[in-house]
Amino acid sequence: MLREARLTAGFASHARVVEKIGFSQPTLSRIERGRKIPSESELCTLLTFYCPVNRAEIEDLAVRAREDTPGLDPDFQTLREREKVADRVRKFTSERIPTALQCGRYILKQYELAGIPYDLNEVVYDHESLAADLKREQGPLFEVVASLSSFLRMPGGDLGVVGEQAIHILGLLDTAPRLSLRVLMYEANVPYIDTDFTIVTGGGQPDMVYAQSGQDGFTIAGKTKIQERERYWDVVQTAALSVEESRVVLQKLAEREPVPLAGWFSIAK
Repeated sequence: MLREARLTAGFASHARVVEKIGFSQPTLSRIERGRKIPSESELCTLLTFYCPVNRAEIEDLAVRAREDTPGLDPDFQTLREREKVADRVRKFTSERIPTALQCGRYILKQYELAGIPYDLNEVVYDHESLAADLKREQGPLFEVVASLSSFLRMPGGDLGVVGEQAIHILGLLDTAPRLSLRVLMYEANVPYIDTDFTIVTGGGQPDMVYAQSGQDGFTIAGKTKIQERERYWDVVQTAALSVEESRVVLQKLAEREPVPLAGWFSIAK
């Protein structure tokens, strides 16, 4: 309904709205796609700008959405916003590719397996926005330590994605000056493998740690708990391959024969 209100108000694209009210384009896109429930102030700004005749109905829907938000993770949405303005982002992942580093086929395969209808143009736009954030000259330091399993366990067991995913990451490493990646090999000297987590620091806000498990996640609060994740990060970073050695591993994985991505467009609903 917010999308319809925008179109009725004469704004065919997000660009003019973003220019006028100061929202980021990814934020506005996620709100219209149902990936982010707008805060009261965000909703008020949009409705005041659009002046829809059904404003009361939209406000009522927003209230009900805040009371029942299946499939939405507010903490994850907060993480995405914090990553854009942070000074440093550190990610550890055990068996998945971080969202910002996923290639097109990896993303589409996840949608297919989950049976979730989607708009291909919106998926591509969100994907390109994440890549653009990584390539910003003034963006945060984006540091990743990923277990070797992350590059071998593809969605649905589709090993044809392995090479394409490695090629994609190598391309990002060449074009994103503030991105670094280290591979944690199976023989690495670590006491255990933790669940996936992200540490966000700086940006004028308190440090944040977000832990992801399956499709769920949660924010880790408290100075002691945050310090535990920071210490673990130091352990796995030290035990992982160097940046240069990790690139060699990716290059070897990239030698696998990729399958043309065009064949996956038919799964878009």
